[in-house]
Amino acid sequence: MRCAIRPSGAMWARAALFSGGFELDAVEAVVVGDDLPADAVVDVLDSLVDKSILSAEGDEQTRYVMLETLRDFGMRQLADDEAAALRRRHRDFYADLLATLRLEYLVGTPGAAAARGLRERGNLRAALEFCATEPGEARAGMRMAAAMLTYWSAKASAEGARWLDRLLAADPTPSRERARALCDRVWLPVLRAGQSATGFLDEAEQVIDELGLHSGLESILIQRSRATLHLFAGRPAAAAAILARVLAWFENWEPTSEWERAYRPYAMLSCRIVLAHTYGAAGEPRRAEALLREALPMAAEYGYTARRAVGLWNLGMLRLEDGETAEAAELARESLRLARDLDDQTCVVDGLRLLSSIAAAQGDAIHAALLDGATDEIGHANAAMITSGWESDVHARHRAAAHTAIGEESFTAAYRLGARLTAAEAIAVALDERPARAQRLAKLERTLTRRQNQVADLIAEGKTNREIADALTISVRTAESHVDHILTTLGFSTRTQIATWVVSGRGEHSAT
Repeated sequence: MRCAIRPSGAMWARAALFSGGFELDAVEAVVVGDDLPADAVVDVLDSLVDKSILSAEGDEQTRYVMLETLRDFGMRQLADDEAAALRRRHRDFYADLLATLRLEYLVGTPGAAAARGLRERGNLRAALEFCATEPGEARAGMRMAAAMLTYWSAKASAEGARWLDRLLAADPTPSRERARALCDRVWLPVLRAGQSATGFLDEAEQVIDELGLHSGLESILIQRSRATLHLFAGRPAAAAAILARVLAWFENWEPTSEWERAYRPYAMLSCRIVLAHTYGAAGEPRRAEALLREALPMAAEYGYTARRAVGLWNLGMLRLEDGETAEAAELARESLRLARDLDDQTCVVDGLRLLSSIAAAQGDAIHAALLDGATDEIGHANAAMITSGWESDVHARHRAAAHTAIGEESFTAAYRLGARLTAAEAIAVALDERPARAQRLAKLERTLTRRQNQVADLIAEGKTNREIADALTISVRTAESHVDHILTTLGFSTRTQIATWVVSGRGEHSAT
C-alpha cells in the first residue's frame, strides 16, 4: 500500500508545476523519475482522477487539470532543489514542444498546432517566466518568443510586448536571439515611454554589425520590418523598394535546416501579400492584384489560412477602390469568416473596418456607422491595432461619406449601438447572420407585437407617421401610438435609434 501511495504523492506534487493542465507527453517528460517510472504514469494519473485531485477533460486528447488550491498544496510538498530541477525540465519540454508546433504550423497541420499552443498558454507562460528570471536563460526565452510571435501579433500584442521587454532586459549582450527579438518586437506595437519601433530596429542592426550577420536571415527580417514601418508611416514607395529586395532574397535563398526549408514558402507568401498591400497604397492596383493572384493559391495549397484571410482582405480593398462593391463585400466576408475561425483579432478588426467602408460605398450609411462603432471598440480592447496609411485613408473617406449621408445624430446613434456589440455579435452582423445577431439584439426588443414590428420596419425605411398609417391602413393617431410604444419598450428616445436597431438585425419574432 505504501508503494501505491508514494507514486501518487509524487505525481500530485510534481504535476502541480503545470499551469492550466497538461497532457500525457508532458507528464512523461517532466514528472517521471526513479520513484515514478514511466510504465506507472497512466495508472497513477487514473488514481488521482478517481480521488478528484485531477480531472480528465477532452475526448480525442485527454488533458489533466488540477484545481488551484490543490496545486498550491502540491507545490508546497516539493523541496527547493527538486522544484528547481522540475522547472528546468518543464521549460525544456515546452521549448521543444513550441519548436515542434512551429514546424507543424508551417508544413502541414497549422490548425492542430495552433490548437495545442492555445491549450498550453499557461505552461508556455510559466516556461517564459523561468527564462526571464533564471540567470543565463533569457536567450532560450527569446527563441521561444520567436515561435510565439504569430500568436501574439494576432491575439495578444500587449502580452507579447511585455515578455519580449523582460527577456531583452534580462540579457542585453549581442546575439542572434537578441537581434531576432528586437526585430519581432516591432510587430507588437505596444510601446512604453522611451521606446520606438525604429529604435528596436536600429539596435537590431547594431547587433548584426557586431556579429557580422549582414547576409543572413536576421538581416533580411530587419529589412522586412523596416519596410513595414515605411508602409505604416505612409511611405509606400520606400516600403515597396525594400520588400521587392526582400522577396528576391527569399526566392534565391538556399535554406540549410528543416525549419528554414519550411519557413521559406511561408516567408515568400507573407512578403508577396505585404508587397501587394504596398502597391495598393502606392496607387498601383494592377501590380498588387497580380501578386495576390499568385499568393492566394499558394496559401490554400500550404494551408496557411491566416495568410489567405489577409490576402482576401487586400483583394477586397482593391475591389472597393475599383468601385466593385459587391465583389469587395464577398471577399471581405470570406476573409472575416476565416479570421473568426482562427480567432485572429487583428484580421477581424480589419475585416469589420473594410465592410464598414463597403457599406458606406453601397449607400447603407446606418450599417456603415454600426460596423464602425464595433470596429473601434474591438480595436481599442485589443490595444495594439495599427493600420496602414492607405487603409486609414480609404476608411476615413467612406466614414465621412456615411456621416454626411445621415447626419451627426443618426451616425452617432448607430455607432454607439455598434460599440455595444461583442466581437462575436459584430461579426454576425457583418456577415448578415440573422439568427446569431437576433439572439443578442433581441435583448433590447423585450416584446413587440407583429404590428409594432411592422411599424419599426417602416421607420427604418424612413417613413413618416402619415406614410406608416397609409402603408398599414391605420389612423395616424394609431401609428403615433405604436411608435411611442416601441420607443418605450426598447428604451429609445429617437426614431433613428429604432431604425438603427432594425438595420442591425433584430430578427424576426412572432406576434404575441
